[in-house]
Amino acid sequence: MTPDRLAADEGIDEDGTIETAEEGQVMTERLTYPEIVARYAPEWVLIGDPETDEHLEILSGEVLIHSPDRDELGRRMLALQPRPARCAVEFLGKMPDDLALVL
Repeated sequence: MTPDRLAADEGIDEDGTIETAEEGQVMTERLTYPEIVARYAPEWVLIGDPETDEHLEILSGEVLIHSPDRDELGRRMLALQPRPARCAVEFLGKMPDDLALVL
């Protein structure tokens, strides 16, 4: 995945989750990767249960948390219950040209 690939609706919390009628239960919507980018760019997103191809490119998933601030995303990930068995963190904005990534 390339680094640069990357209105308040009733019933949707600020973290992008959709509350159900029962207290404490959260329901999320499965989106394709292009839908996630269109809805959440240029933020950081935690994608739960990601469907990937043979190159581990994300095809679809459920946005569990989104935030423009990476540290905030990390804090909210630590508090997330129940924790997803599989997840991916993506930045959906353009990486600065002078940024170096260390793997």
